[in-house]
Amino acid sequence: MKKKLVYTIIIIINLVLINASFNKKTQDNTLIEERTIPFNELFNQKEKKYLVLVYSSTCIACRDTLKIINAQIIKKNLIIFGINTNEDAINYTTHYFSNIGKSKSEEVYIYSTPTLFFIAEATIQKEVRGFDNIRKENLYIFFEENILICYN
Repeated sequence: MKKKLVYTIIIIINLVLINASFNKKTQDNTLIEERTIPFNELFNQKEKKYLVLVYSSTCIACRDTLKIINAQIIKKNLIIFGINTNEDAINYTTHYFSNIGKSKSEEVYIYSTPTLFFIAEATIQKEVRGFDNIRKENLYIFFEENILICYN
């Protein structure tokens, strides 16, 4: 009788842990997805300073970047929006050039995902493109440099 009870408790605990693990895995992108905006609204946000991540929900590097950004959203209460290229019409380019200084969405071209923009006064001030450039260390530095600007 005691053995049955112990086995039952162990099974219940395992089920709870598996369920919690599954929920965490499926919620990796939740925070940024709650703040998704259309590409043509890139510069039309009420905030004067904010970050925008352009990503693809089918891109593995983007998913890794989303995990880092979601952690920073929680930690620093960032003003950040997401644009999912799988759900929106995006201006793509095969030529690499800078979007710094652009202030209209029709002028902004996406070379690769993920791409992170810092926008202030409806103009792109900084950008980081592609997974090779958005590494954990660089992303934290990017946030540290720009978070102070966002909230000043």
